[in-house]
This record gives sequence, C-alpha cells and structure tokens, in this order.
Amino acid sequence: MRSNNTRQIDLSRARHYQSQRASVPASLRESETALLRAVDVRQQIQEQRPTVRTAVKRMPPSGAPQEQAGAPKQAAAASRQNQPRLQTVPAAQKPAAKSALEESLADLNRMKQVRGTSKKKSSVASIVWTALAGLLVFACVLVGGLYLYVSQMFNPAAEGGGGELIKTETMTPPELAQNQLSFLVLGLDYMEDDAVQRDESTMLSDMVLYCQFNKKEQTMKMLQIPRDIYVQQSGYIGNAKINGLYSFGPDSVNKVQNVADAIYDMFKLPVDYYITIKMEALKELTNTFGGGAGLEVYVPKTLEYDGSRLEQGWQMLKGDSLEFFLRCRKGPGMERSDYDRLENQKYFYSALFRYMRTMTVAEMIKIIPVGVKYVNTNMPMDTCIALGIQFLSGGIPDENIVMGRIPVYGMQVTQSKGNDVTILPRQETADFLNRYFRPADAPVDASELNLPVLGDPSQWGGVSEGTLSAVSADGQIQDGGQTIDNQQPPVSAEQQAA
Repeated sequence: MRSNNTRQIDLSRARHYQSQRASVPASLRESETALLRAVDVRQQIQEQRPTVRTAVKRMPPSGAPQEQAGAPKQAAAASRQNQPRLQTVPAAQKPAAKSALEESLADLNRMKQVRGTSKKKSSVASIVWTALAGLLVFACVLVGGLYLYVSQMFNPAAEGGGGELIKTETMTPPELAQNQLSFLVLGLDYMEDDAVQRDESTMLSDMVLYCQFNKKEQTMKMLQIPRDIYVQQSGYIGNAKINGLYSFGPDSVNKVQNVADAIYDMFKLPVDYYITIKMEALKELTNTFGGGAGLEVYVPKTLEYDGSRLEQGWQMLKGDSLEFFLRCRKGPGMERSDYDRLENQKYFYSALFRYMRTMTVAEMIKIIPVGVKYVNTNMPMDTCIALGIQFLSGGIPDENIVMGRIPVYGMQVTQSKGNDVTILPRQETADFLNRYFRPADAPVDASELNLPVLGDPSQWGGVSEGTLSAVSADGQIQDGGQTIDNQQPPVSAEQQAA
C-alpha cells in the first residue's frame, strides 16, 4: 500500500493540477487527467503485487494436512503486523480529495462517451464505404456489360462484318491525318426481294456516302456517290456497278476494301475507316422516333410509283413510307433515276441529323439495340464516340455540315441486257473534288482519275453538275458551297460583319 508521504505528494500534485487546469484546453486537460489516473492505478497495482504473491504462496496445496488450531490466526496476525497500515486522510484535506475523485470519475465518463461516439462514427463510415463500394462494383459491371454489348458493332471480323482496311496507300497521308478523318458509310441491302431468299453474302451497297471530317476547321463534308457508277476492277465478277463491289469484288474477306480501292482509284480520295448499315435498320430506327410517330421529312416533290404515293411537303415517315421515299427512282419527276433519288435522300439525311441533335438520353438508349443489330465498323470506339459527341453536341456548326453530289452524265448507258450504268465526266469531277474535298494547295489533275467510259459519248447526254448543300437545322437543304469552297479567298472578320 502507498505510504502517507506518497499520498501527500499526490494531493499536492492534484492541487497544482487544479490551479493550472483553467489555462489548458479542454481536450488536452482530458487527455492529461486520463493519463495521470492511469499512472496512479498502475502504481497501486504494482505495490499490491508482492502482497498477493505472498498470500498465494502461503495457501496450502490441495490435499495437504490441516494446520494446528490457532495457527492461521497467528499467521494472519503476524502478516498484519508486517504490512504497512493505511493512513487516513486528515479532515482538512478531505474536501480536496473528494473533489479530485469526482473529477476523475467525470473524466472517466467523458472518455467513455468519446470512445462510444468514435465507435458510432466508425460504424457509420464503414456502412457508407461498403455501400459506395457496392455501387462502384455494380457500375463497373453495368458499364462493362454495356461495353461488351456495344463492342459487337466494333468487330469488323465478326460474321457479316466488312473486314479490315489493309492497304495504307489508300488511307489519309500522314501530313493530313492529324486534322483529317475520312470514312465510308455503306448502306447494305439484299439482292432478292423475297425475305426467305435473303443472303448476306450477296448484299449490295446501295448507298455509298463518302465522309470527310476536318478536326481543325470543324467541318463535315459528305459526298453522295451514285450506286450505278460504272467501274472496272480486276477480279470483279459483279454487275460492273460500284454497288456490287462489296460482295463480288476480288477480296471476299475484307469486303469494304474492294469499295475503298475503287474510291481511291477513281477519285483519289483516301479512306481510313468505314461504317456499314443494313438498310432495314432505317425502318426500325425511325419507328422508335417521336414515340413511334416516325421522322418528319420534307418531300421535295410528289412521288408516285407502283401504287405508292407521297405528297410534296412535310410528312411523318416511318416503315414502308420511309422505305418508298428512300428507294423511289421511277415515276413522274424521276427521269434521272438514281441521281434524282440521291436528291430526295439529302432531305432524309437533313431530317435525321436534325432529330439526332435533339434526342434525349432515353431516345439514345432505345436506338442502341438497333445499332448493335445492324451496324458494323472498323473505327475505334473512342474515335467513334468523340466524333459522335462533336456532331450531336453542336461542336460542328450546322453551316459546316455539307453534302455534295458528284457530277454525272445525264443519260445512263446499257452495259448488258437489263443493266444500265452511269458514266462520270472526268474534268468536271476533278474540278468538283479539288474545289470541295481537297486542300487548296494539293489539287489532283483530271488525268489521274481512273474513270472508265463505255459506249458512244454522244449517247451519254449532258453533264449534270455537282452540287453542294448545307444541312439546315430545320431539316431543309440549302447552298453551302461558300463555306468550304477551296477556290474562294478567305473571308475576314470585317467582311463577315459587313
């Protein structure tokens, strides 16, 4: 047990501690008090250890004979004489000792409360982090699943895909590749009308759209190429038209390469990537627009053929009516056949772009299954997403989205029985491409364009000039040549203001 001198020292320490207590921050006072109490308890335990050990040693072992009567009492009396006696606290010091004890108990209670609050906070934090971790895992699984689902479109080697573009000489040269991206959009359709006989190995590219995106100038130029253009390519066993190259060209694995070779050989236009879309996708796609109402398209002239009819003006098109509008190339006002059909398709593209720029997130999600089912591309996913964001967010101004139609001779020429083809004028084609689709300092001479001819030139008719139209925000088309005309001098800010 502690001696009287030790108790006196402790009381002096307590009084000194109390005098300094007010000047110490509360948190530090609590920590210091707890530490002093712990040291005091430890000292008491250490002082009691010898007495406890002695008592344990004196206990008789189990089964040992009992000591003589009166021996325990004598041993206990001797032990008490050897032990230090407890000293009572003088009456004058009792209030101070009582106050110190009460403060110690209060400090101990505060420590317990703080410890309990800390445990509660730790428990709440643990629950929050566990929930966040669960949400993160769920998000990763969801995004990963969506990536795997959508990535089916970005697998050119998949069944029904167009293969790879393997010839670097037909791609954008390195000095232009930093700012220019060139790709083909091919609309694929079946040869047979009967759905039972449809064969994907013989699909035709009935829509050929050449696209050129300039990152620096933020322009998107598109060139409509008539499907009936006459081509000559070694190993081609098809109908001598550009639309048959996809399935019947010399490369049966990398099918789009057949078309890319022809585009470069005939026009000297590079192709870096491609996107193929089965034409039946357009029907399913527009059926989801407007809650099923379809796509509002301006019909430039009344179309009537084989029992189908569309009046001139704004029409809500979907399903069969949309298919008729896109395919029609016969009847009154369609004397130039495929060339007139391309003019109608401009209005469809304009309406489609207008609608896509205003789509909600829910509408975008609805069209994803259509894309996975009918679209294939070799374009990297990040490149495709970046291009889509630029287009849909308005990063490319409306006046910088233009669509051109290549010059052609007005009359088609019969290549074989039942097979009429379109001939291209060499010089007019070179001038058109140099003006709108090439850098101003890199024109290509007409002699470098490999445009095959067929039959008597007097039978080709006059030249239908190439046109360039801006895709208007209201779904119309308008002259947009001045915005990207390489032969026009740059317009200064002062001239634009005037």
